[in-house]
Amino acid sequence: MVEESPWFASGNDGKGGRAASVVFAGDPVNPANGTPYEILPGAPLVTPGADGRLGTDDDVIDQARVLVNHVNRDNHLEVRWDIDASIPPLVTDSLKLEEILQNLIGNAFKFTPAGRIEVRVQNRPEQDRVEFIVADTGIGIAAEDQGRIFDAFEQLKEAHTGNFNGVGLGLNIVRRYLDLMQGKIFVQSEPGQGAKFTFSVPRSLQLNS
Repeated sequence: MVEESPWFASGNDGKGGRAASVVFAGDPVNPANGTPYEILPGAPLVTPGADGRLGTDDDVIDQARVLVNHVNRDNHLEVRWDIDASIPPLVTDSLKLEEILQNLIGNAFKFTPAGRIEVRVQNRPEQDRVEFIVADTGIGIAAEDQGRIFDAFEQLKEAHTGNFNGVGLGLNIVRRYLDLMQGKIFVQSEPGQGAKFTFSVPRSLQLNS
């Protein structure tokens, strides 16, 4: 039986959890110099498909499934998908959205030696946003580490072991891209209890003129 995580879709929306959570949200600003970022008008956009669902040829969810099928080709982890059928047409930078989602999924696999990963996409019409969630039963993140994991070249101490090595740029890129896309992200986690990363983007990104 797969060990459960408090971050999975069992009615837990995080409001009653004991873990600390770190929230990042902001206007699209270049963190290097404080000047506004611009998303180019020619950037590829996610547009409605024939059935009104998320994406067309560059379907972000389909690309995420391709990644999961590759990384999990030996089926060492259980993977669950929960994609809201009411998701509206989403106008945003599809390449950045794809990279954000794949980065979070890749980290979930990286820090989950055994157990389960869950990917959820939910419509939030009251906020005019679409929400993405990646949850796992992995090693978890201590409260004191949850803020710094979004900084460049920062890693958990466990990431310096042979099992979890890397350069520490993935979550910093996620945060920067979400700043560009008027997005917001937060993490909920406890050591040994897995982690839940939740991010959202506007249904229609307002491009700078």
